[in-house]
Amino acid sequence: MNTTWETQVKSLLQACAHISNHLDYTRASRKADDEWIGAQMRIVGPVVPGDDGAVPASQISKYFR
Repeated sequence: MNTTWETQVKSLLQACAHISNHLDYTRASRKADDEWIGAQMRIVGPVVPGDDGAVPASQISKYFR
């Protein structure tokens, strides 16, 4: 019974490690896409001092039409 439990725990740990590795890879591979999207979502032109130029949430929906 003890060896069965140990085998199942090892399998679970391997699965968690696999998921973690996949998430790390996905985050790294999508970084350039995220940066490009962030740049596209900035207001072009003069920005009020102290404002980062982000598009207001109420305006984001027009980008998905």
